[in-house]
Amino acid sequence: MSLHLRASTLHLRDDQRRAVQMGLSKQPILVIQAAYGFGKTVTGAYLAAQIAAAGQNFVIVTATMNVACAQFTEALRRLDDHRRLPVLRFVADSALADGIPTTPVDINTILQSLVERYGDRMEVDEAHHCQVYSDGRRLLEILLSNPDAALNLTDEEREEYRIADRDNSDATEDAVKVMLRVRFPSIVCMTTASLLNITSQGELFYDLLSTCTIHISDEASQIPEPAFVTLACRFQAQHIVIGDINQLQPHVRCPQSSRPA
Repeated sequence: MSLHLRASTLHLRDDQRRAVQMGLSKQPILVIQAAYGFGKTVTGAYLAAQIAAAGQNFVIVTATMNVACAQFTEALRRLDDHRRLPVLRFVADSALADGIPTTPVDINTILQSLVERYGDRMEVDEAHHCQVYSDGRRLLEILLSNPDAALNLTDEEREEYRIADRDNSDATEDAVKVMLRVRFPSIVCMTTASLLNITSQGELFYDLLSTCTIHISDEASQIPEPAFVTLACRFQAQHIVIGDINQLQPHVRCPQSSRPA
C-alpha cells in the first residue's frame, strides 16, 4: 500500500497498513497507538480520505491544538489521489488573531471564494449573501491581522467596521448554508473546543451532527476524558482515536483515583 504525496511516493509499513485496513473495516471504536515520528498524522489523513471517498461518508477530525489541526489538514491536501476531496478547516476568529497557522481551506477563505468558484450554481439571493459576507470579512480580517490599524480608521471606515462586526454572525451563517449546498465538505477539521461549541444546539454546525459517520481524534492523549465522553455521546458515529499515551498528556488530568461525580 503506497501513498502519493505531492508527486512523491510513500510506502506504508505493515503497522500503518493494518491501521488503515482496520479503520476501513467499520469497527465502532479503533485506537491507533504509535510513538512520535511513526507517521500517525499521514496515516490518519490517508485513512480519513479513504473513508470519505468510500460511500460518501462525512468525516470530522479534531485535535486539542490548532497547530495539530493545521498539520492534519495539510496532510490531507498533500494526498495526490484525493486532491479533489472537499476539505474544510474551521478556525475561530480568536485563534486567527493569535497568529495560528492557516491553510487554503480555512472556512473564512472558502466562504470568500464561493461566488468566484460556484457562482454559476447559486441563486441570486445566495450570491448576494456570499458577497455581503465577503465584503464584511475583508474589513474584519484587516483588523484581525493588524489591530493597530483601528487607530487610523476614518469615521466612515469605523462605521463600516462596526456594521461588519455587528452583522458578521448572521452573514457567516447565511454563507455557510450556501457552502453546504454547493461545496459540502467530505472532511471537516477543527479543535475539540470549537467542535463542541459549534455543534451545540442552535449553533453554526449543529445540523451536521446527523450526517457525521466517522469521528477521528488526532493527538488524542491530549483530549481530556470529559471531552471524550461528550464527543462519544454527541456523535453517534464510528470513533477512531490516534495518539501516543506516552507522549502528550491531557490539559485537564483525570487521575485513576478520581471518583465519578
